[in-house]
Amino acid sequence: MIYNSSFISKTTCLESGTRGPDAPFYRWLALGYVFLFILALTANLRVLFKLFHYSRRRFRDHILLLNLCAADLFFTLVYIPSEIYAYTVGRWHNDEICKIIAALKGLGIYVSSCTIIGISLDRYLSIVHPLTVYQSNTRNKLFVVGSWFISSLACIPQRLTNEALCREMCGDILSTDPAKRLAYNIGVAIFAYIAPLLTIFYSYFRILYVLHKRSDRRTFRFVKSTISRNRYDINQTNNPFRSSRKIINRERSINCGQSLVQQEINSHNMKTITRAKLKTLKLTVFIGKK
Repeated sequence: MIYNSSFISKTTCLESGTRGPDAPFYRWLALGYVFLFILALTANLRVLFKLFHYSRRRFRDHILLLNLCAADLFFTLVYIPSEIYAYTVGRWHNDEICKIIAALKGLGIYVSSCTIIGISLDRYLSIVHPLTVYQSNTRNKLFVVGSWFISSLACIPQRLTNEALCREMCGDILSTDPAKRLAYNIGVAIFAYIAPLLTIFYSYFRILYVLHKRSDRRTFRFVKSTISRNRYDINQTNNPFRSSRKIINRERSINCGQSLVQQEINSHNMKTITRAKLKTLKLTVFIGKK
């Protein structure tokens, strides 16, 4: 995203012909970026259309998914064209354009990362703490506003420290001290990549754990109720005052039918829980790819 060129002095430029239209490698690289731009733009516009199409049947995390799509679309429209320009034209006429482009690149990545954190936390709170689901609309709006605000603050260093090192290069001049430069790069990596990844792992691990625990608890209650019902049937059968064979058979058939119905209901519940687990795993993979 940023050319980490703090160790390069402003008088050190790339040799003529190593970048731009005269370099075959960079022409192919620019062509790859063009293909990636078309693919990303088409996919994000399609998702955006789907979200607006289903806006009447708005689901809980609709605003978060809309914000994630907008952030990805913003990143596509800013980052990829700037890379195509850098590998084809490769001319930065002033420092201000370099600073603005660098800050906008970071903004798209940071908003996307913060939104992924918000989606993971929203699903975690809605399943692990289901009573908070009524606060989800307000909570998700705060997630969206907070993602743009925090991301804007995180882009301030890039807005202040980037400048055109030469006509062919736009890079940061944060510090000539390697320790400070390393600390800055580690901070960016934690905020943009490591923190969302850890949040996803923790949230979905807790979701799967809670779903598994609840399913085991329901199975235990079903087995306990079945054993209690069988004991009651045995006691009623051994009762001398109700020794008529017809009455006993009729009660057994009724109890057997009730047991089969209860088993069918619990089997349906177990299938629903299993589908919820599979859906959670699919969402985890989908967000990891995003």
